[in-house]
Amino acid sequence: MKIALLKNLLLVLFVIKDYNVIAQKKNFKNYIPSDYSLLDSSTGDFNSDGFTDIAIILKNINEDSLPDLQRPLLILFGTNVGLKLYARNDNVILCKKCGGLFGDPFQGIIIDKSKLIIEFFGGHGKRWLRVIEFKYYKTKKKFLLYSDKGAFLNENMKFYHSRDFGILDFDKYNYRK
Repeated sequence: MKIALLKNLLLVLFVIKDYNVIAQKKNFKNYIPSDYSLLDSSTGDFNSDGFTDIAIILKNINEDSLPDLQRPLLILFGTNVGLKLYARNDNVILCKKCGGLFGDPFQGIIIDKSKLIIEFFGGHGKRWLRVIEFKYYKTKKKFLLYSDKGAFLNENMKFYHSRDFGILDFDKYNYRK
């Protein structure tokens, strides 16, 4: 009897959690301007408050004809009344043509606990990859750049770069600098 009750309680908790994620995903569409569409998104709980947070990347609907347009990255925190825009940065996600002959360099976005990870790959004769990570620091209540690393690859060599930006807020980061 106790085992059955425990199983039912766990089932209810999983359903509520899934419903929360679905409701939050529907709610984030309110943050997409009419001239943009969703490129990618990821869910997690950056600030460990039990609410689902969402990172969304937008692309301009004219991106195919104007491939150097900016791609906004929005961080939305889940709250007891829905999503709230925490931050926006238009200078984190590389543009569609930034991958060179390889094409669109954007590979994906991942939320891993308090980290937001964005991956890129591009090039032609010399392939490159880049991984940009931001971390939410609960004590400071802000996202800071955690790392910006990459590698250049060709037939004969591999070499890596890692740039020290110091302490840099999410909204101040610019991949062009």
